[in-house]
Amino acid sequence: MSQAEQQRNLLCDDARKQLEREIAELEQRLQLYQLLLAVIEAQCGARGRAKTVVVEYEDEEGRTAARLLIAEGTVRINLLRPLRRGDPYTKYLLRVVRQLEEESPEVTASEEAAGELLHAITVRGLSRDQVEDLLLAADYVFRRLRLRKREPSRA
Repeated sequence: MSQAEQQRNLLCDDARKQLEREIAELEQRLQLYQLLLAVIEAQCGARGRAKTVVVEYEDEEGRTAARLLIAEGTVRINLLRPLRRGDPYTKYLLRVVRQLEEESPEVTASEEAAGELLHAITVRGLSRDQVEDLLLAADYVFRRLRLRKREPSRA
């Protein structure tokens, strides 16, 4: 392979990597905007009737890993790919839920688990601000988990 071909291949690889990074960043921004829209729709949507908004998070392979169901004052996090309780991100999400319960006596949370695997979290009695807090924490957790799966292992 000539030097010109090698340079061209390097330039193509660099351009491809840059575009992949840009696409990943745009996907993250889109997901955040969808989450914020879901919060607005859940809180300001149809008057007089309950409206449920669904936000989904995908894993590194594009499969749905988590589904958030948001209705007025309630958030249910269904984990289609269960999380281990010992995982730092799972601990963080559960800590946020516990803090919301401690802040307000009307907030109640329940978990569905099988042993160490967490399958769902339901939180009821949330104010608008608390819904936003929980959704932002969940958004952070699921983004980090997806990024962690993409990162090469460090040996």
